[in-house]
Amino acid sequence: MKLMQIIRHGPWRTRFWLGGLGLLLLVGTLFVSNFFISADKAVGGKMLGHDFLAFYTAGRFVIEHRPDQLYDLDAVHQYQNQIKRRYGLEVISERDFGPFWNPPFVAALFAPLALLSYPAALNLWMALNALALVGAWALLCRLAKARGWDAALLGLLLLVSLPTLQALNHGQNSALSLLLLSAAACCAFGGKPILAGVAGGLLCYKPQLAAVLAGLILLTSGRQALAAWIVTVGCMVLAATATIPHAWGDYLHRLPDNLRQFQEGQVYLWERHVTFKAFWRLLLQGRGLGPSTWAVQALTLLSQLVLGGALLGLALKRRWRLGASYWAAALTCAPLLMPFYFDYDLLMLAVGAALLAGSAMQEIAGDKPTHWLLAAWSVLFVALYFNPAISGRLHFNVVVLLLSIVGILMLRRAAQVHAHGLCRIPQPASGRRAAA
Repeated sequence: MKLMQIIRHGPWRTRFWLGGLGLLLLVGTLFVSNFFISADKAVGGKMLGHDFLAFYTAGRFVIEHRPDQLYDLDAVHQYQNQIKRRYGLEVISERDFGPFWNPPFVAALFAPLALLSYPAALNLWMALNALALVGAWALLCRLAKARGWDAALLGLLLLVSLPTLQALNHGQNSALSLLLLSAAACCAFGGKPILAGVAGGLLCYKPQLAAVLAGLILLTSGRQALAAWIVTVGCMVLAATATIPHAWGDYLHRLPDNLRQFQEGQVYLWERHVTFKAFWRLLLQGRGLGPSTWAVQALTLLSQLVLGGALLGLALKRRWRLGASYWAAALTCAPLLMPFYFDYDLLMLAVGAALLAGSAMQEIAGDKPTHWLLAAWSVLFVALYFNPAISGRLHFNVVVLLLSIVGILMLRRAAQVHAHGLCRIPQPASGRRAAA
């Protein structure tokens, strides 16, 4: 969600600096004050990184030759409770645990980390995520053509954005996802289709993030990217099959039921999701138990068809010559179209915003995002700080509405840019110059 921090011209740049420094001061104040309040009210280390428990448990199951239990909710719950008791981690409720949602090969990747004790593995994982965030920042600067103070501003807003803070505090993998997505975009627009395909394939460890990216890479970077993507995904699948036999069957058959149990069999955090399904579910059913009503399902499908149809229609109109502005719009709209997308993964929006900023500065003089678009991004950036508390009480997911507005404005701008033939197209493998 970092569109505004990269634009160089006009009063918006000053506003972004002031806003970023203000948020940094706020976060810093909260961090320091945490050391001066009573222990029962302070945020301690035993409260942080609990999402990493799911990855650590999966790695332990691989080491202990229990791959058949990767998607067994009872086994995962029992094992995580043992870890919490052993290391004195905070227990919010008896049913507080994290299922393993990723494909089987991800469990094998976490096996080396799981050889360490949980605290040591968590510390190493947090360090790796910090490095991934720095690497992603460097790639985002390339996409946005940001140098000097502009690069510093991008880094500032990346650091203080709520998705970054959430991902690091929860022990999530969003920083790694941002690194791979940034690398894929840099390679696609740098005339390196094979590397773009490899980066896109690696991101398939989280399918809901890779879905739209895979289409963008395959349609804009040609057959070499397609071959690289297939080989990369194929190698990960084969490696998982050899390492964890029969796990793919469990993944395909048990995961949908696990997701249903979590979302329908207990009070679920719909306000933390940024999908159309979460919006209509929270609005019409609140946080109640049970399956989604026909009205929720119908409105979800209708919303997805309208937004997805607009993306597809623009791509067909341009005969799949998808430039930077289209990429930016598609990556912005992607979360809304997914069946499962947590708010910390909105960190991925930084890539779409950086692409838009870079294209705006390259296409023609004066071709900058409108004040409405910049204002929409700014409001979304700030609203993320308050959305869980507000949406949970009002039964209205504010961020989904704001992201829909931003997505529509991004699509509108992409259509205007493509209509005038101003889009920056990824260079094909043959080395032909990109359209300018």
